[in-house]
Amino acid sequence: AVIFNHSVNLDWSVLCRQEADRFTIERSSDGTKFTDVHTITGRLIINETESYSAIDNVSAISSSVIYYRLRTLLKNGRTSYSNILTVRKDYLTNQVIQIFPNPVKDHLQFSLVSDKNGMATILIIDASGKSIRKYKEKILKGNNTYSWNDMSGLSTGIYYLKIDTGEGVLTAKFNVIN
Repeated sequence: AVIFNHSVNLDWSVLCRQEADRFTIERSSDGTKFTDVHTITGRLIINETESYSAIDNVSAISSSVIYYRLRTLLKNGRTSYSNILTVRKDYLTNQVIQIFPNPVKDHLQFSLVSDKNGMATILIIDASGKSIRKYKEKILKGNNTYSWNDMSGLSTGIYYLKIDTGEGVLTAKFNVIN
């Protein structure tokens, strides 16, 4: 989940071993009482990874923390829930991340605007959620630009850049082409 300009971009990938009828994104301001936000029809593909996305307008949400989870309803009637994701409106509105070029070939460059100094753990995560690479970087108040030249080992596909500053997490999606 990534927040930008009062919209939360929600992306997920699933490997279904049974036919999924639909996926419902649920939102909560307290982490316990969830309401349906979006419902997306599942594809009837078994044992292949499928990617989905939705956008949630949170401009009317007054809570500084928003919780999301994904409810999956299978064709056989069984329901399962994902782990709960947390999005901080107050923290992320002052942070901006931009990846370029996108798509990435062998070189990844990104800029991050931060409102304070600190250290960050930066992960590159594949579409299945597996952490592929891990970096530690110093972040300064203002505009920061980072460049990594070791992307040629990544397979073609969708990846996520996850930046954890200890106070919040920023995530941005990027594509790799070979």
